[in-house]
Amino acid sequence: MTILINGLFDLDYDSKKFYSIEFRHRELYNKLVNEFYILTNSNSVSKQILVFDGEKEESLNKKAYFVSNYFEYNIRSKQILTRVFRLLEDNINLNHELKSQFLNKTNEMIMILDEALKDINIDFIWEEEISIFEFFKALGLKVNISDTDSIYQKLLSFLDVVSELQLYKLIIFPNIKLFFSEKQLEEIFKYALYRRIKVLCLDSAEHKKLYSNEIKIIVDEFYDIDIKEGEKLDP
Repeated sequence: MTILINGLFDLDYDSKKFYSIEFRHRELYNKLVNEFYILTNSNSVSKQILVFDGEKEESLNKKAYFVSNYFEYNIRSKQILTRVFRLLEDNINLNHELKSQFLNKTNEMIMILDEALKDINIDFIWEEEISIFEFFKALGLKVNISDTDSIYQKLLSFLDVVSELQLYKLIIFPNIKLFFSEKQLEEIFKYALYRRIKVLCLDSAEHKKLYSNEIKIIVDEFYDIDIKEGEKLDP
């Protein structure tokens, strides 16, 4: 994945680095954060931010998650659950044995329904076939993570969910360096890379600390750029 921003610089991702963009001018930060938020939560397109997978241009919507609240991750949102159901549906459809078991079990359920309704003198109709997606939806299937007051543990659990279910390619963290200690941040970035999650930090101020595997892009009010690279370590 490559992200081109304002035609000024590009973020060329691989599994061993993450990017931070730190702004010396608050207005520029606000503009870019707002642009990323819109792109990750709608089907909008942007001339300022272009995303490529190889030579193919992509949309950030549904491929990236913008963290708008470090105290609560809405992993039970309709958007995330829809992605979970689609992933499970694809897994079952690709496994002939599971697909056969699913069809047999749903047919048994329909027979049970038919038997239960036979003494009721009313005509009923129902779908002859229920999709795998609709079945999981009817079950009320939800992602469950342990409750904790620690925003650090909540974030690590969220990264587990994103990685295990392959929900997003990229996580965007606005001002994350204001919410966690340097030690916690080092572990968060290390864990995200270990989980093969691409990370983009957007910061409204410049921070002295340079983290392992970090590529830091510092932007001033004139769009002059300074790039610093952290120590390269295996995730």
